Amino acid sequence: ETIILFRENNYEFKPHTYLLSSLVEFDFLKNESLLLNYIKRNSLDTHKWFKNFLENCIRPIMNLGSEHGIYLGAHLQNILIELHDGYPVFSYFRDCQGTGYEESKLNKELAFYPELKKDKGNILSAEAVNHVFGYYLIVNTVFGVMSALANKSRVEEMILLNIFRDYLRELKSPFADYLLVSSNLSQKGNFRCCIQNLNENTVQSPWSIYNMIRNPIVERKSFPKGILYTKTLENGWELSFEKFDMHKHIDIFHKWHHQDYVAEFWELNQTKEELEKYIKKIEVNPFHEAVIVNVNNTPVGYYEVYWASEDRIAPFCQPDYYDRGIHLLIGESKYLKTRLAYDSIKFMSEFLFSFDERTLNIWGEPRADNRPILHLAEKLPGWNFVKEFSFPHKKAALLQCDRDTFTKEILQ
Repeated sequence: ETIILFRENNYEFKPHTYLLSSLVEFDFLKNESLLLNYIKRNSLDTHKWFKNFLENCIRPIMNLGSEHGIYLGAHLQNILIELHDGYPVFSYFRDCQGTGYEESKLNKELAFYPELKKDKGNILSAEAVNHVFGYYLIVNTVFGVMSALANKSRVEEMILLNIFRDYLRELKSPFADYLLVSSNLSQKGNFRCCIQNLNENTVQSPWSIYNMIRNPIVERKSFPKGILYTKTLENGWELSFEKFDMHKHIDIFHKWHHQDYVAEFWELNQTKEELEKYIKKIEVNPFHEAVIVNVNNTPVGYYEVYWASEDRIAPFCQPDYYDRGIHLLIGESKYLKTRLAYDSIKFMSEFLFSFDERTLNIWGEPRADNRPILHLAEKLPGWNFVKEFSFPHKKAALLQCDRDTFTKEILQ
């Protein structure tokens, strides 16, 4: 069934005023959103556009809630934004059916407004505000705009999320604090309403039509500079992990990659300049970390640590949002037939689980014919072989270390 609704605007909108849901529509011919196409055509700055959108369109709506307890169901379809020189300067909310009032801020006024009734659903607890407002304004509107601006680039999404986090920290309101710390956000299940023929206005429990999704606003931790973790091994070696420092480590990193036993698996036997570019790409990538392995303060190996959900491994292991993945390189030949690889993986696992308590699994995807690593996985606490699978460039073995098993086995 199709419904066409004609609206009569009693307000004369200024030129260059657009319905937000139309702007974020995807143009399949241009392979980008109408909004991003507009920004490119007018030579605008994407990040400045987003900051202006937050300041001039989102802030007034959030302030109305935090200061007066009035929460507008401001989703993409009922927000119009006015642009000046291409950037957002003003917003209009045009649908008064989706307005809620926070109970704690309206208790004194309720006697004067008898039309406001709890059983009508427009008087909301603080918890309900987070539930509903978090969907309409954040998941639907802000995330919708970010998606349109990022155009399928996960790195660009992370940049926009960082801008949004900084904006929320500045607001310092209870709702902003909720967004910064809550593990999950509510997402209205419109598709489920459709296939199950649910009417959100008459269903017995309105909350039953919402899904809980992982909150991407909650920041995933990045490694600080310098020494990250130190452990004294049974043989007396001091093992440490250190954030990669270009000035300290690029020469030895270059040397390692020009040794046959490293080049065979890493295939990075390139010039130092090319390897510098390789590390710089990791340094600006919010999903990857470069880490040096030291023994007695001397570099002997290298790790790449990554967020598994943002990596090519994701389709093969369905990782949790905070799951990590690792690649290991032992650079110094004299450590190849020692316990270093075993101890290094064991204590890197311990470090990653302790660094972020939300990390539930660590994943690996060595080449399927890398027998030494596969043999280690059978002995390491918490680690096990899951399956073989095919990347375009190699046949890989999927390895998994889960937190609970690791914790039990490391204590035995």
